[in-house]
Amino acid sequence: MTEETVRTVFFKNYSGGDLNEALIHSAQEICLAIIKDGYEDSESLPKIVNMLVACKNRLGLFEEMKDGVNTSVPGVFLIYFDVIRKAVVDAAIYVRDNYEIMDPWFKERFKPEHLELILSEMASSIERSAERPFNVRAFHHGEIRLYGEFFNSVLIGIIGQDNFVKYAEKYNECAKTLRRCQAECIELRSIPQTRES
Repeated sequence: MTEETVRTVFFKNYSGGDLNEALIHSAQEICLAIIKDGYEDSESLPKIVNMLVACKNRLGLFEEMKDGVNTSVPGVFLIYFDVIRKAVVDAAIYVRDNYEIMDPWFKERFKPEHLELILSEMASSIERSAERPFNVRAFHHGEIRLYGEFFNSVLIGIIGQDNFVKYAEKYNECAKTLRRCQAECIELRSIPQTRES
């Protein structure tokens, strides 16, 4: 994917509104295009891949937060976090139900009993957090990191280790262009607007 294509995707998603949302949607679109391009039959790519990519990109909102630091976050972040937790459950169910066709790399690291443990832990975690009001709910940076690693592992299991490495290399190049687009937009926003007289 060329720099020009990445910029086109970004500016299609950004029209001066929420920069984070534009970056998330752009990254998701780029990720899916790269994965589909490297997959033998992009039409047969499981639908769960869309969810994995969406949640992996949504996790980027949480990257600046550190464990042990009380950070005030918008309520919508807690909704995003609930969606991410639910996606972990959905991914674990998909993998459990399709275990035989997963890449050997994945099967070496996750046995069926590990998936059952993930499902059990996530179900109880979701249940506990649902009982709490928004203002007393919390999440940990380490938890966010684990979810991201699990999503990557499931992607490897679906598309294969070699394809994942190629995807990661291509995406990292595209991410540099996205960061430049982000910097340009931030700089433009900082320029005072002049009014016509």
